[in-house]
Amino acid sequence: AAVALAAFVVYLPRLNGATGWWPWLLAALLLALVPLYVFLGVNLGRGRAVARVVQRYGEGLAERMAQALAQRIEAMPRMHGALHKSADLLSTDELLKQLEPWTGQGRAVRFVVSTLLQRLPLADVMQAWQNARAEQAAAQPDPAMQLAVSSDPAPATEGDPALRRLLTQQIHQAMADFAQPSALWLWLAVGVNAVALLAGFWITTV
Repeated sequence: AAVALAAFVVYLPRLNGATGWWPWLLAALLLALVPLYVFLGVNLGRGRAVARVVQRYGEGLAERMAQALAQRIEAMPRMHGALHKSADLLSTDELLKQLEPWTGQGRAVRFVVSTLLQRLPLADVMQAWQNARAEQAAAQPDPAMQLAVSSDPAPATEGDPALRRLLTQQIHQAMADFAQPSALWLWLAVGVNAVALLAGFWITTV
């Protein structure tokens, strides 16, 4: 933002006595670049902070989130058909309380956890889990197992590793969106700023 503001201040005296609308249009463009720089800079900074959180805690965060979600799923067997998003099961605040001793507090951590809860396709995970249980029952025809699959699964005492594995995989896939952000748009804005300033100098000189 300081670059765009400095360019506008340097260019401003050249508008004295300028004729035509081109010099004023370029001045407006230079001024409009100031909030654009702020917007791009804030987004880039937040993206880098989020990428650092994922890089530092990614593997452990996925496992802990999967464990917390799986425990909640196994404790609510009759709600399985109504679950569509992870946020339906567990709020961001509830999950952050479990993660805080490990990740600490921070807006970047909250943003990552909240976004993952919203993006995790829980309905797909539940369907894949039920299909895996059905395949297991078909491969090992045990009346007790078939009854467990056909009805609502009871809460597990030790937990189902297949459910945790599915949840961890989906969380890892969602984390791929938090890769290191590109500064391309910021550099494009710098380029536009330089071109506009040079064009302004040229127009006000000839």
